Amino acid sequence: MSEWTVVTVLVALLGLFATVAKPIVSLNATIARLGETVERLDAKLTELTEHNADSHRRLWEECDRHGQRIEDHETRLTVLEQQ
Repeated sequence: MSEWTVVTVLVALLGLFATVAKPIVSLNATIARLGETVERLDAKLTELTEHNADSHRRLWEECDRHGQRIEDHETRLTVLEQQ
């Protein structure tokens, strides 16, 4: 085997390594960004869920308050109709 054959084999191996390594590095960077994005989305979803529960609680309290006022009006109407 001549020296040029060895050099050619080494260059081919380096080219193969570079061809395989670049997509792997790119994929790792993409996976890292995706992980960060998922963490942010998880935090936003948790915040949204808490806010949603609080909004629903306030809406139900308002509905209960209106229901009580309607019952009071019905009672007043009944009293007025009996007079």
